[in-house]
Amino acid sequence: MAVFSLPASRSRATTLYNSFRGVDFSGDTTKIDNTRSPYAPNLISDSGGYPQKRTGWRSLKKLSGAVNGLFHTVLDGNEYWLAHVGSGLYLWDPDSNAAPSLLRSGLNNALSWGFEAKGYYYLLTGREYLRFDGQFVTPVKQVARIPTVTISRTPTGGGRVYESVNLLSPYRTDSFLCDGVSTSYYLSATEVTEITGVLLDGEACELSYTLDGERGCVTFASAPPAPAVTGQDNLLITYEKPVTGYQERIEGCRFGTQYGIGGADYWFFSGNADYPNLDFCSALQDPTYFPDLGYAGIGGEGSAVTGYARFGEYLAILKEDQAQDATVFLRVAQDTPEGVLFPLRQGISGVGSVSARSVGSVRDEPLFLSRRGIYAITTSAITAQRSVQNRSYFIDPVLCKEEHLEEAVAVNWEGRYLLCVGSNCYVLDGSQKKAYRSQSENDYVYECFHWNNIPARCFLEVNGALFFGTDDGKICRFNNDLEGVAQYHDDGEPIRCQWSTKADDDGDFLRQKTLLPRGLAIQIRPYERGSVEVLLRTEREEEANVLSQVTDIFSFDRVHFDRFVFNATDSPQVIPIHASCRGYLTLQIIVRNNGLYEGLGVLGIIKRFSVGRNRR
Repeated sequence: MAVFSLPASRSRATTLYNSFRGVDFSGDTTKIDNTRSPYAPNLISDSGGYPQKRTGWRSLKKLSGAVNGLFHTVLDGNEYWLAHVGSGLYLWDPDSNAAPSLLRSGLNNALSWGFEAKGYYYLLTGREYLRFDGQFVTPVKQVARIPTVTISRTPTGGGRVYESVNLLSPYRTDSFLCDGVSTSYYLSATEVTEITGVLLDGEACELSYTLDGERGCVTFASAPPAPAVTGQDNLLITYEKPVTGYQERIEGCRFGTQYGIGGADYWFFSGNADYPNLDFCSALQDPTYFPDLGYAGIGGEGSAVTGYARFGEYLAILKEDQAQDATVFLRVAQDTPEGVLFPLRQGISGVGSVSARSVGSVRDEPLFLSRRGIYAITTSAITAQRSVQNRSYFIDPVLCKEEHLEEAVAVNWEGRYLLCVGSNCYVLDGSQKKAYRSQSENDYVYECFHWNNIPARCFLEVNGALFFGTDDGKICRFNNDLEGVAQYHDDGEPIRCQWSTKADDDGDFLRQKTLLPRGLAIQIRPYERGSVEVLLRTEREEEANVLSQVTDIFSFDRVHFDRFVFNATDSPQVIPIHASCRGYLTLQIIVRNNGLYEGLGVLGIIKRFSVGRNRR
């Protein structure tokens, strides 16, 4: 009697993608974790960690030239918005349709940096150092403090050094103790060009005098009287003594920071191309006074200072890569009987910064961009040893290939670190849990996202509102101030976003798999206006579209008969997909949205499949 045996039924399996994190460019698309995507442009995590379309942006103003800096300040209770565009400085209002008004022209057409201090706003352009008072823009050299360089000086010289020469001012003052007999008074400098003021007992001196500028000697027609109070200086002579290159040391700086004891009491400037490894320190609480001896050489002359970052009680001074020099130095403020000193501590070697404007933070951790990725300055909890550690492992293979990394600009926004290079934006997401990766040279890295079409040259964040300027003169704002789907556009153009799973072999790259009938579905968050496409890609075929569907929520306020829907709730939508895919080894599922003023949020992807025989 014949015996028949039935073939063994194919085993069935399910793969569920519902724990999402970010992108992973670090490996092959088949080898990454199920929670990450090898390609997910223009998505960001929502409050629950699920990917959703990022906020778009719109242009507010258009000017001629590159936007070199955007600034915001409040002076005497009045709010001011400044824009350095091309060679002009403009006053503008983000909430007004009025055209920006020109405050000053002829500025250096380069990236600029600014800060508020003592009721004024200051601006460094790399060639000028300016001060804005709410109405006028004035070169700081015209209002710089005039120091008293000597006190208790006798007519023939001597006395005591009191203050240093101000790099920003050609003027200085000598304070004399008159003897009532001498008519000639020798200044503490020679090659004096003119006398700009003489005070005798606090009043304008009425005695006539002559100047021998070469010798620095002022001769009065008659002897100034001795002071009424014995031992008290009673003659002040202010004069001009230019020193070639002094003002340019400060005006040539391109960036800076505030630092001090118990608060930001001093300003440090650097970035002068003629003095690449120097930084200059202001006087206490006075950004108009930079003593001529208040500078420091940071490491070797062969590598430039490229930025500052606050690191606990220290000020980290970042330098460019240099094989024979440290790349991070630490400055500490010390209060001594001689005054506040700023000694440098032993630096960190190995990874250097490439852009002063890439300095930012996530969770109070200082970050900066290097040629090898985005790094943090850290301290070991056990040994207190300081080091730099990579935080951008998942995006480094793409980020590090970008051209002109030295032009990168970063900003902290909504708990995230955004770094723009060209029109690409790389996001370190501080709102998600950290990922622990030993391959990243440290204990953890941040989840990352990648956006395109963000042409930011400079950023400005004000109370949660994020602005940026572009190379072609546009001042733009992210649309997080708009409601609903009105925020989902880039200056009127659609934001193209998608989430791609990895090219998944489901643990067996030799076995052929086949999707079951009705075995594919996605779960998405609906929006007032939305749509979704689903595409499949196998190792044999390019993308094949298996779904195109409108996912709107019905609203009487927004009825579109060409895309009429019956769904009236904002509950998650499950969309079954009828797709045929047979005999594949790897399958990649792509969820995409290319619509204008449309949202997309991906909550889950599920596939059920049967496992067949080995590929021959």
